[in-house]
Amino acid sequence: MTANDPTRSIRTPPDSARLALQQYGPALHRYLRPRLRSPEDVRDLAQEVFMRFWQISQREPIRNPQAFLYRLASNFVYEFRMREKRGLVTCDSELADLANENGADVWRNELETRAICAEQIERKLRAMPRLWQAILIMNKREGLSAEEISRRLGISKKTVYIYLGYAIAQFRTNPPQTGARSS
Repeated sequence: MTANDPTRSIRTPPDSARLALQQYGPALHRYLRPRLRSPEDVRDLAQEVFMRFWQISQREPIRNPQAFLYRLASNFVYEFRMREKRGLVTCDSELADLANENGADVWRNELETRAICAEQIERKLRAMPRLWQAILIMNKREGLSAEEISRRLGISKKTVYIYLGYAIAQFRTNPPQTGARSS
């Protein structure tokens, strides 16, 4: 191929990128899966990682492809979580139109759902030991660190971590239902 060859503009991944995809693709998916909420996010981020890998491998050789892929993946996961925290919202125009048509019903259903969820949370809290409740509330609602909680309650920081873990585990066994009830 010459520099003036029109087919040169259609880039194919270099052998190193194809080999990396074949060799490390499944492991990269396994790495991303516990760090992201949905399988679609895993596929999307894995694709972004390999695209970036391919772009960089076009410019310079990569000595340790596996380490480089994991570093890229780690950076992409971090950026993804930061975008989530900032609360970037996408809007489905059909759902927005439906909400406008049935605005009062949607609002009433949302309030009902929140009330049901709050009731379930209160019930779960009442079912656990009072010290667990206090630690969980101080941590989640008031935003206190384990060290601050341990000073306030006069217990060790290790005990705070243990009881906080127990309390969170109790919530995870039967999490409150956030969906609307069926009539």
